[in-house]
Amino acid sequence: MTWVDSNQHVITGLREFTEKFHALEHPLEHWKTSLALPFSWTSNRGIACLLIYASLEPELGKVHALQLMEKLWNFFGEKIFALSKVSFNELLIQCSTENQKSDVTDRLPGILRSLSDFFFEHRSLINWIVECESSECCVEILSQKLFRMGSVSPQRYKARLFCCLYCELNDSFKDEIEVSGTYGKFWSSDSLVPYSRNQWLMLSTIGPMVNRKKKITSLMERMDYTNRFYRYLFPKRSWMVRRAFDSFGSKMFTNHWDCQAQLKGCLQCSLQAFCPNVNMELCK
Repeated sequence: MTWVDSNQHVITGLREFTEKFHALEHPLEHWKTSLALPFSWTSNRGIACLLIYASLEPELGKVHALQLMEKLWNFFGEKIFALSKVSFNELLIQCSTENQKSDVTDRLPGILRSLSDFFFEHRSLINWIVECESSECCVEILSQKLFRMGSVSPQRYKARLFCCLYCELNDSFKDEIEVSGTYGKFWSSDSLVPYSRNQWLMLSTIGPMVNRKKKITSLMERMDYTNRFYRYLFPKRSWMVRRAFDSFGSKMFTNHWDCQAQLKGCLQCSLQAFCPNVNMELCK
């Protein structure tokens, strides 16, 4: 009997945990609302913002990436999509913040200018996604054309993060999958959720890696393993897992994990009975 067969109660908890995160306001949606931006995430400007965030998050972290995007929007406005027209030095000044490593700051203008060139080349990002047909096709193009987008990395984290974000913030995507067969087009059975340490920690603490004798050390083997499990959890929407599982073990402030903070305590968590990190003070 496999772990999945004997732990259906945990499987149910993992699915409920994921759905709760999917129902929460997305951090990017909060960012857009706070700036009163009038576009949708499936518009050209919305897709461009998702690409900008996906390019910045691994460099700066979630919070600082959103802070920089807000700073750039307040300073440049709509010109944020045409930063190749801005001088490198001016862009470098806007990207600089206190306590930020100089090597990170130095590569941000190149990343942003590369994105600007990509936006200009394709004009309509909506049409570009339609022409790509699948998320993995998007991943291949983005990783080859954009600066520091993972052209030499088999994981291609940034490009796959963009594809997940596009699904997460597309209000009609869930209905389209069920009604008109979007599954098999953009998000297909070959689509991959980008691997993270927090996801692996979740699977090793609560999921199928618990007490597994054969260890998996290769990054690509781990990504393959996690995605096979994600497809089992959500056969047509494995992208839903990323946001929820990434929150496991990510500390936002002292003694509280990201999942505890977002769900406002362990009492709201469907994994409370299985999680060794339950904070009893948060369950009161």
